[in-house]
Formats: sequence, C-alpha cells, structure tokens
Amino acid sequence: MKVIETSYSHVVGSSCCNIIDSLEIVNIDHDKIIRSPTRNKIVNGEDVRLMLWDTAGQEEFDAITKAYYRGAQACVLVFSTTDRESFEAISSWREKVEIEVGDIPTVLVQNKIDLLDDTVIKNEEAEGLAKRLKLRFYRTSVKEDLNVNEVFKYLADKYLQRLKQQSAEETEVVHTSSNKIGG
Repeated sequence: MKVIETSYSHVVGSSCCNIIDSLEIVNIDHDKIIRSPTRNKIVNGEDVRLMLWDTAGQEEFDAITKAYYRGAQACVLVFSTTDRESFEAISSWREKVEIEVGDIPTVLVQNKIDLLDDTVIKNEEAEGLAKRLKLRFYRTSVKEDLNVNEVFKYLADKYLQRLKQQSAEETEVVHTSSNKIGG
C-alpha cells in the first residue's frame, strides 16, 4: 500500500517517515530526496505492506508531483501543533492530492501534541478543518508514541476494505458476463 505524506518537514519535524518509526522502520533524515521506506503490518489478520513516500516538504519536488503521487492508495496530511504555516497549507495539499489521484483514504494529523504549551493551533481550528475537509483527524506525538499506530491501522483498514469491494465487484462482472450464452 503506497501512502503519501505531505508536510513541511522543516516545520513539522517528525514527518511520517519518523512517525512510521513506531512501526519499526529505520529513521530517515530528510536531505531533499524522495524517501520510500517499507514495512509489513498485520491489520485485521491481513498482511499489509506499507510504503511511505515523503518529499520532506521540498518545493522543488512540485515538478514531479504527478510521479510522486502516482499509484498512491492513501494519504497523510500532517501539520505541526507549533507552526501555523503548516496548518494553513493543508487545504492546498489536499487539493493537489485529489487532483493527482482522486479520492483516496486520507487522514489529517496534528503532530507534536506533546508541545501543547507551544501550540499556535487551537483545538477548534484543527477539528474544524478536519470537519470541513471531511477527514478523520488524529492528534499524534512521535516522541510520546501517541496515536501513531492508529493512523496507519486506519489507512490500512480502509485500503483493505477497498480491495475487498473491488474484488467483489470484479467477481460480479465475471459472473454476469459468464451467464451470457451466445454473446
């Protein structure tokens, strides 16, 4: 399952490449290249291979956005509790994702909630954005290992649901087609 992540890594700090560390993936330092760590995870008895794609928020990757997003089956939109710019960019990131890959399971993640004393985003603002964008909303702390696994479990579960639905629809088409005699 290809999961794309959008955030300002210089601001968010603990982007999904770091978040996914909780799933036992080696930490990755951002040095202006696209990263794609992988990890197998068991979700509802199914083995799901998570591949995380992250441009580390580098604007110079805009030219290859289509290639970056191609084949994505889920998206994590991340903003920092301590940075308004990352919060305000969420809507445009969501729009880019929808333009490139359509409607895929997407979550909104407020990271660094362990730094609530430094917050510049009110709870109501974050919840309002999630509601307006119709996204499942998670507050996470990589440092405290809070709600990290839940983000990826949710996305993997949504991915598996879509696969099962597509499989059922394909089976129905095959059965409907095979019932025709003499074409």
